[in-house]
Order: sequence, then C-alpha cells, then structure tokens
Amino acid sequence: MAARAPAVEPVDKPAPAPYTLELRSKGMRAMLGRFERGGSGEAVVEYGDSNLRVVRPGRFVRCAVTGVEIPLDALRYWSVERQEAYADPDAVMVRLRAAKTA
Repeated sequence: MAARAPAVEPVDKPAPAPYTLELRSKGMRAMLGRFERGGSGEAVVEYGDSNLRVVRPGRFVRCAVTGVEIPLDALRYWSVERQEAYADPDAVMVRLRAAKTA
C-alpha cells in the first residue's frame, strides 16, 4: 500500500516585497531582492527594529555622522528613532553623545 502525501492547506501569507532587506539577529544574514543587488547609487531605506525596508533601490546608504558610503549588505548599525544609518559603533557613540548634550 502506497503512503499517502499529507494534504497541504494554503497559507494566506503575503509575499515579501521585492525591495526588502532583512537582517536577522541570529547570524545577521542579509537577504537582498534582485533589485538591490543590481541597484546603483544611494538607496532610500526605512529602518525598523530588526529589519530594513528599501524604499528606493541602490547600492549604499550614507553614514549620518561621517558621510561615508555603507554598502547595504554591510549595514549593521542604525537608529529607528532618527532613521539614520551609521558606519560603525564609534559613529553611533558620536551621535548619542551629541544628542545627550543637546
């Protein structure tokens, strides 16, 4: 007697947007859509708590403190509150110190 395959129920889950970059806390693996890989110039990004949403495709974003270009796949530091990207932890600390004194 052949084994019967279990019935699969459809899932009403929307497909991810093609402009989504998600960085997971475990392993910080970036998943880029096809448009982000081939984009050129500066991207426009909405920064979330644990993920990013690419509004306009591009190869990089700029550090809010230093102005240096940060490739999207290398982006690790940002502020959800300020909607800013940072090149490294030192840039984050500079911004936090400036906000504290203001």
